[in-house]
Amino acid sequence: MESAEEGRIITDSAGIFRSRLLFTALQGAARDPQETLQAIRDEMRKIDDE
Repeated sequence: MESAEEGRIITDSAGIFRSRLLFTALQGAARDPQETLQAIRDEMRKIDDE
């Protein structure tokens, strides 16, 4: 598995397991794509209004 950390390739089972856990946790915390888009638009409006 290729890692986002310095382009390393993770081959050990424990490292892959940790990466999967982290990815799953990030997925759970991530916003819905529509919510993300709306948040970006809201921030862009705030910047434009300054």
